[in-house]
Amino acid sequence: MAEIFTAMARSQSATGPTAWKRSWPTVPLDAALVSIEQTPETMNITFIDTAGRRTPLIFRRYRFRLSEDRVDDLFSCRTLYDEPTLRFFNEPLSHASTSIVAVGGGGTTVALLKSVDGSLVVNWRSDALALTLFVLGSGYRVDNLWYRYSRLPAEKPAER
Repeated sequence: MAEIFTAMARSQSATGPTAWKRSWPTVPLDAALVSIEQTPETMNITFIDTAGRRTPLIFRRYRFRLSEDRVDDLFSCRTLYDEPTLRFFNEPLSHASTSIVAVGGGGTTVALLKSVDGSLVVNWRSDALALTLFVLGSGYRVDNLWYRYSRLPAEKPAER
């Protein structure tokens, strides 16, 4: 997960932090634990390294506003494969290309799902589309990567 969110932090896409003149905290690539806490309006994903240092990423639920001043920290709830899913607006990768005979582009989305046994499933989906003057040269490609993280027992609060 650290690699996924590091890619989102470095994103050069129109929805990435660079486009909005923002930056994200550096996510430790050697994170020992990841904590996810969600309310109806926010989601906090905290990476905890082996020394116990915490690096939080705070996301806001998407609400359409003309005055929105950034989109790299937004998520939305939707249904994917008939299951509730969290999708991030910040695309880790995107690209566009144009030439005399073709136009193309694509992007990547990251979604979090909860499996039946309570484990976390991450879907990294990359789409690419190319249209040419000649229909035979056009194409659409989708790559899906799925990561499954086993459920860990919840932390119990320390007794006083």
